[in-house]
Amino acid sequence: AAAAAAADALRLASAEAASRVAKVEERAAAAASEAAAEAASLRASLAAERAAAEALGVALAEEEGMRRGAEEEAAAAGRALQAERSQREEADALAARSEVRRIEAHREASEARGAAHAAEGRAILAEAEAAEARAALAA
Repeated sequence: AAAAAAADALRLASAEAASRVAKVEERAAAAASEAAAEAASLRASLAAERAAAEALGVALAEEEGMRRGAEEEAAAAGRALQAERSQREEADALAARSEVRRIEAHREASEARGAAHAAEGRAILAEAEAAEARAALAA
């Protein structure tokens, strides 16, 4: 009876570990999806800023003449490049954080799977011990 109870407890622990693995995998998928959406948003913002910088450069060239317009266009391009660099750095940092979250989730899932396998092993061992005990009692 004690071996059966131990086997039941081990089966329950194994099921709980499998549930934790599924939850960790779901969180990892959600984090990856969120990071991809945030990166896409940053790319769209960058494209809009580039378009605005180009339009500004053209308007300045028409208003102030070719020389002054060219200087302003160069300044606008520099700002756009700086903004692009900043956003690229933000996107890279976001991607790095996402990768860290993915790796951590994978590690947690692996640990949970390991715990589940250990619980299964203990359950099998408990069942074998129970079978031996029954055999000894029968003999």
